[in-house]
Amino acid sequence: MRNIPEIVKTKAEAEGYNSISYVGVYDNAQAFSVGIKDENGNPIPMGMPTFILLKDNKLKIVGGDKGLDILLSFQ
Repeated sequence: MRNIPEIVKTKAEAEGYNSISYVGVYDNAQAFSVGIKDENGNPIPMGMPTFILLKDNKLKIVGGDKGLDILLSFQ
């Protein structure tokens, strides 16, 4: 399991996410899937996948159709 960088954790929490997973490298950026889990640790459906991309110490949140493209690139 890969450690999640603090900058990614902070951004995810600021955006209301409490679940973060490293997915892999997408377009030369580290890709982290983010979501929300309830108090029992069960994922709450959110619709389209959302990712935080980390490249050169800069963050970008990607969701919607682009988030789906990122997800499918790892399949």
